[in-house]
Amino acid sequence: MESLSDCLGITDRMVEPWGPDGTDLVAGRWAGIICESVLLPLTHYDALMITFRFETLEAMTDSTSGDALFEDGAIALVHAFRDACTELSPASAFISTHPWALSRLWW
Repeated sequence: MESLSDCLGITDRMVEPWGPDGTDLVAGRWAGIICESVLLPLTHYDALMITFRFETLEAMTDSTSGDALFEDGAIALVHAFRDACTELSPASAFISTHPWALSRLWW
């Protein structure tokens, strides 16, 4: 997971054992946001999950800047997501703001 974190650009990393199968949880910063990431081994594929508090993202956004995304403070997250997808070439990728959608029951 640490080498994957390098590819993703996660900085200030701290690795902790997380799952019963030896899965590591990596805490750090991604696009300047404090986050946690874990690689989940699922039946047909592996899923990389990066989580962070919505309040942190909300504080970065500027609702007064109009529709121009490049003027928004959260553009760093958009660029980090794009760069991670370019580096990893996933079959699919998404950002979810609904924690229930990330439940294993929905995969």
